[in-house]
Amino acid sequence: MTWNSARAVRLTAALAAVTLASTACGSGDTASDSDNPYEGVTLRFLRHAGYDADLMQERLADFTAETGIEVEMDTVPYSDLHNKQVLELSGGGSYDVTAVPDFWLGEYQAAGWLAPLDDYLADDELYDPDFDIDGIPEPLLEANRVDGQLLALPWKFNTLIMFYRSDLIEQPPADWDGWLAAAEAASGDGVSGVGLSLAPASFTEVFMDLVVLNGGQVFTDDNSAAAFNSPEGVEALEFLRELTGVSPQGYLNRTYDDNAALMAQGATATDLLVPFQASVVEGEDSQVAGDIGYATLPPASAGGQSTGKLNTWALAVTAGSANPEAAYLLAQYLMSPDLVEWMTTSAEGAIVPARSALLTSLQEQYPSFATAEQAAQTAWSYPKLPNISSIENLIATELQRVLAEGSDAQAGLDAAATAVDRELGS
Repeated sequence: MTWNSARAVRLTAALAAVTLASTACGSGDTASDSDNPYEGVTLRFLRHAGYDADLMQERLADFTAETGIEVEMDTVPYSDLHNKQVLELSGGGSYDVTAVPDFWLGEYQAAGWLAPLDDYLADDELYDPDFDIDGIPEPLLEANRVDGQLLALPWKFNTLIMFYRSDLIEQPPADWDGWLAAAEAASGDGVSGVGLSLAPASFTEVFMDLVVLNGGQVFTDDNSAAAFNSPEGVEALEFLRELTGVSPQGYLNRTYDDNAALMAQGATATDLLVPFQASVVEGEDSQVAGDIGYATLPPASAGGQSTGKLNTWALAVTAGSANPEAAYLLAQYLMSPDLVEWMTTSAEGAIVPARSALLTSLQEQYPSFATAEQAAQTAWSYPKLPNISSIENLIATELQRVLAEGSDAQAGLDAAATAVDRELGS
């Protein structure tokens, strides 16, 4: 039996159970004309465009064949997704399911736009045991909870890990001193020690990771104020300044994609990149394929905890859906382990699956997944603040200026903290 036919058996059984339950409760009008309570239901699904959108689209016909639920999927560029969701969800739009990164959940939960999923997961008549919610690493689920409620189901995640040239660096560095020393030793002959992606879109993530790796906090415990302008934050920013000394010029404008290409050209010895970029760094055109090692981020001091900020892409059921149970079934279907595995391999590892078993079983094909699995167990995620995107931009603006002008780290951090506190209080 193929996984599709096996899934069809399970879904048919689940639909039959729902039908019987509805009939037993005296509410079987829908079932009176059909054995399928969802026959004739149409769901609207909104997400960002891209390779995994195309892959999801391929499987929607199977879902319809198995459930009777029609699905209309709309895609927009990622740069337009937030505005599209705010417009649609705030106006009580007709979308039933939407893709969402974890860092927008605070805003959407505060507005009441998403439906909590815990009751659906606890419903034996809807829950597919093969979905295996426990197979998703807890930090990835936690990233999709707000006030204790699970708002979305993740299918993939990203977190920074260290890529290093194993032909130049024998062992991954155990701490910051070791990282800087290895980067300096590997520099020369057209190679820079560290890539550094410090464009505004990535600057804050790199800086925040360094603060946490140094034992500091980004926000106070109640998330009411900035806490990164601490001694740990000053040390993190000064260390970042030291790393720029062994990085190619242009680091304040480079993104992770830019740096993956640089490493593939053999121009850098170490970098902090997301695991799926191994497909570039070790791709067919790479000059360093086979000479790349992977490690979790080095803590400030040897023996400290390695950690990194993660972000997930997940599917949420909208609070305004007229068919929330059917919407949940679609999300569960698209997040199922076998379908996520098919998407991952079809994308040649460009999806880092939010599944512990897949991160383990696919390591031979995609060696960076082993480190991604380690990183997922100790990762942290942003607090669910409605204005986190604005806060990111404020931090990047102030701290980019510190590096560009060579100005005082404490003064720059204090200015950034003041701007963030003003935003938090607004």
